[in-house]
Amino acid sequence: MCNALNIYNEKTLTHATNNDTLLCQVCSVTQKASDPWLQIDFGGMVSVGYIRVYGRGNHQSTNLLISASNISFSRSNSPVTIANITNASISGTTVELPLPRTFQYLVIRKNGFSMMSICEVGLYGKECPAAGSFGDRCRHSCNCKDSKKCDILTGKCSSPGCFQGWRGAACDICK
Repeated sequence: MCNALNIYNEKTLTHATNNDTLLCQVCSVTQKASDPWLQIDFGGMVSVGYIRVYGRGNHQSTNLLISASNISFSRSNSPVTIANITNASISGTTVELPLPRTFQYLVIRKNGFSMMSICEVGLYGKECPAAGSFGDRCRHSCNCKDSKKCDILTGKCSSPGCFQGWRGAACDICK
């Protein structure tokens, strides 16, 4: 594998194979620091059921903590960990969330004084298991007239109209 030091200070890779060179070009590596972290801002809410993290398959990509939040990360407002990745391999390691999570920021952290290497992060959707559910962990209910699934982020009904006694785009406001 390539040396992470060659990435962040832009030195030329001199002892890497072709495969290692390609791998090094697509990875983000922190300097050796206390509790390194990487934040991804999606610019708006996303709904996620699966997270796939690609790493180097070495100590730089082990024991990763995955957090999701609607506010930007800082050490004083550390978000709740939603998944742990023991080893983010070169071929990727996937974590399935029990129910879809809705968030704007994804934070990948590593505890302790170390370097952290992340090559790619893939997010995949997942439907709420029951029609009429939406939002983070499917905690909200929509009462659409057609009894079809509503938008997982907003709860907006796919066709107009609410069951009797309900109103709003997600039919989630009691009349």
